Amino acid sequence: MLRRLGYPVAVLTLPRGTVLARYMQFIHYVVFGIAYLRDMNFVTQPSVELYKAITNRLHASAKRAGGVEQTEEWKAMRRTPHQANWRKGVTLYYGFGTTELESRPKTAPEIYAALLRQLAGNRGVEYGELTFFGDTRYSAPGRALRKLLNRAAERLFRSRLKMPADVYEGPAMNHSYHEMIIGHGKCFSTVLISEKAESIPAIGYTADYHRAQFLATLMALAERHRPVVAIALKDLEENTLAALDEFFRQAAKHT
Repeated sequence: MLRRLGYPVAVLTLPRGTVLARYMQFIHYVVFGIAYLRDMNFVTQPSVELYKAITNRLHASAKRAGGVEQTEEWKAMRRTPHQANWRKGVTLYYGFGTTELESRPKTAPEIYAALLRQLAGNRGVEYGELTFFGDTRYSAPGRALRKLLNRAAERLFRSRLKMPADVYEGPAMNHSYHEMIIGHGKCFSTVLISEKAESIPAIGYTADYHRAQFLATLMALAERHRPVVAIALKDLEENTLAALDEFFRQAAKHT
């Protein structure tokens, strides 16, 4: 199937009884080789340090301001003219290090599709990622969102554009991920967050640091002029997820 879709494919066959450590070592060599060929620093990982520095700065500002939403950086994102609402509860923010559109389409899905189509057409992007900053494993709404994003990755990137796409849960991504996406680029990043922040009062947990990581990822990608858009969801209720699913369905239609 991968060959029919035009992907370059290699098949690795290991002898019977090969220990897991040998396979893991092989993958390490593959990762290092790809990093070398793409002129990436996989040792000091400067792009990871950039993301961490921005996160720490935002978190400190949030403490002084009374929350991430009160920081100037968050307010700047919310005030940007490069935004479009979709249905009830879905807001697209764009213009962060992406190529300017010649003309602005009417709807949020059309804007998303136009950006993706333009960047894919000139080889500005070669793969995609959809990352939600929140839980996608333990809560029922989170798992529902994960399935939705998997459908979007298949519908938009793999089927339409014949390019790979990954679905992540932020900030669980490891350092190699950040070095690849922020450092090397060529990825169309879509970062999502729910405006209804989770909290656990019994242990004094708030989602401020989590939200700072979302904004820091957005800012780090923009600083390196990487194509990235943000999608803010009102919440993870059924109606909001339905609107998001329709957003991606319409975007695929116009891609």
